[in-house]
Amino acid sequence: RGVPPGAPPQRCGRQPAAETSFVVVSPQKPMDLPWTEPTVAASVVALIETLCKDEGLCDAKRVHLTGIGAGGSGCWGLGAATEYCKRFASIAPVRGALRSVGLRRAPEVLRDTNIWAFHAWNDATTPVAFTDVSVGECARRTRAEIKYTRPDHGPADDPVAALLPG
Repeated sequence: RGVPPGAPPQRCGRQPAAETSFVVVSPQKPMDLPWTEPTVAASVVALIETLCKDEGLCDAKRVHLTGIGAGGSGCWGLGAATEYCKRFASIAPVRGALRSVGLRRAPEVLRDTNIWAFHAWNDATTPVAFTDVSVGECARRTRAEIKYTRPDHGPADDPVAALLPG
């Protein structure tokens, strides 16, 4: 599957480069593997390192991680992976949640990572309770800033896209 129409990479791609002071990368994973599978996670981090270090397209200290749905769960998981957590300035999972194993250790790993989670209460795909628990556990044990945007009605694609120009 590709990146959905209207998602941030699609919308940003229509903006003139002079109007955007950021880079959006949307890696896709194999359907049968989770984002936290070691080779998938390593590939994503290697791509970011290539863009920042080798290509000079971004500042490695200002990389923000986000994802939608399964990518939102991957955002939580990759952001909370002990080997990669210090690489991200913040995480912004959309309609995703920590899984049971991650839920036990993630709040400690993410204690210094700013988090802004999004999940509409009427989501028919991923129960909003999963995000409620993930945010709640991190809020109890973190030193970083945590925001949780939980709109009454979520758009069919991406609530973050509504924040982008154009």
